[in-house]
Amino acid sequence: MKSRENWLPAVTIAVMVLLMGLVVQTVFDAQNRARTALEDNQRTAVTQFAASMESRLKSALSSIGGIASPGYTLEVASPGDQAQLQQLLQLIPEARTGFVLLNKELVLTNGTLLRDPAVVGRPYDRPGLRRVLQTGKPTFLPAGPGLTTTLPTIGLAFPIPDRSGAARGVFLFESDVSADSDFSKEITALAEAGGEYSFIDSNGVVVVSSNPDRLARPLPDPDVAKGSPRLHRTGGLVVATADVPTADWRLVFTQDANDFESGLGRRVAQATTLIAFGSIVFGALLIVVLARRLRAERRERQRAEEMTAAREEFVSIVSHELRTPVAGVLGFLQSAIDHWDQLDDASRRHAAERACANAQRLQSLTRDVLDTSVAEAGGLSYSWDIVDLRSEVEAAVNSARDLRPERTITLRTGDDAAWVRADPDRIHQVLINLLENAATNAPAETEIEVELRTAGGEVEVAVVDHGPGLSEGDLERVFEKFVRGRSTIRGTGLGLYLAREIMTAHHGRIVASTNGGAGATFTFTLPLVAAPATPVA
Repeated sequence: MKSRENWLPAVTIAVMVLLMGLVVQTVFDAQNRARTALEDNQRTAVTQFAASMESRLKSALSSIGGIASPGYTLEVASPGDQAQLQQLLQLIPEARTGFVLLNKELVLTNGTLLRDPAVVGRPYDRPGLRRVLQTGKPTFLPAGPGLTTTLPTIGLAFPIPDRSGAARGVFLFESDVSADSDFSKEITALAEAGGEYSFIDSNGVVVVSSNPDRLARPLPDPDVAKGSPRLHRTGGLVVATADVPTADWRLVFTQDANDFESGLGRRVAQATTLIAFGSIVFGALLIVVLARRLRAERRERQRAEEMTAAREEFVSIVSHELRTPVAGVLGFLQSAIDHWDQLDDASRRHAAERACANAQRLQSLTRDVLDTSVAEAGGLSYSWDIVDLRSEVEAAVNSARDLRPERTITLRTGDDAAWVRADPDRIHQVLINLLENAATNAPAETEIEVELRTAGGEVEVAVVDHGPGLSEGDLERVFEKFVRGRSTIRGTGLGLYLAREIMTAHHGRIVASTNGGAGATFTFTLPLVAAPATPVA
């Protein structure tokens, strides 16, 4: 009996130690697998983002290259060349950078928005320009001082061909390297999940970054971007890189290793507590620890996969939606340039109006994407005024008609003013999003109906289409971010989400209804207010 008392505790302790060792091994093995899965997903996300940027830059070179017209004389201070450049500049609202023409000797012959007009007629050599003349191919130039802005710039250089196709000059378009450039705003939105994303040029200078302090400077540790594209750890950082060959850029993702693995650290602490408690009741808690560890691993994998999927969907949606208006702008401009002398004034004006309408749609899409990230932080800005909603509806319908002249849009507003307290720009944004949603989801030959009516101290605006309608389950879901409730694959899924956010800020409401397969109706309601003392003309 005494012998049994001596060896039984020893056996019990040995079994407990063995079981605890197995638990510890299981925990850290699961942690290592979760870390590997997290790294694999981050590596995939960086590679896919770089591939998406590569595709977009190729498309940009192909599309924008059409403006390098062989019609430029490339004579110093040529009035004709200056007129062509000014026409291009007028098509870019609030342009901050301009265009430059150089002849085969790289003498600057003309330009727009030049900081120093005296540079016209002087030689100008920027790294990469001679390669454009030699190869006859467009290219992205590394970051450097700008001719048309005080900020550093990247350059898009396009050869101007002669009749034989050889390059006889260069068309240079500068794009400023700044925190509020379109590239920086997009990459900032993508980096919300954590970490820092930066694109560096061939000289190692940051040209686009989610961290504004990095712009136009080398990375703090340039060595992290060297070597073959990969994911590695150095100096307490997790680093993932991928190449963008078209621009000779490299995408660099960096994040503090502790932040990168923050979820893993919390779970290890939980597991340690359970193991200590398991020394008393090891049998029952062994099952609990294993079950929690496995569930935690699945959650970590799911979180990493959802993060990758969200980024892929965002890039895919925005790339798809921006391509159409960009193609429209370039198409109408190129057509007008190519046939300028054969077109009468009315035809030229028509081409410019269609290009402008597509540019407005591009601006609207960009605004929706940027406003979504701001709305999530509760930071949408408003400029309140007493406005006639009837006039705002009429203006929005006219804009939609200009963008889609082939579409029939019927408007019924009545004769009486409908005064509301609102931000006119935000109300216009809601109306344009509803009209775009109706046009996107209904056949082109069908009518879109817009009706404004007042009753009971409120004004109600309804936008009706004759498309496939909505299912009962989608009547609320369509107002969620990235949800597109009908069969079409077009649209960012942001317009209706922003419409509800804006209506909520206006103390109004917006709802969707459906008439089976005969169409959908989106209706928003605002409270009426007294007319201003001095009515707006």
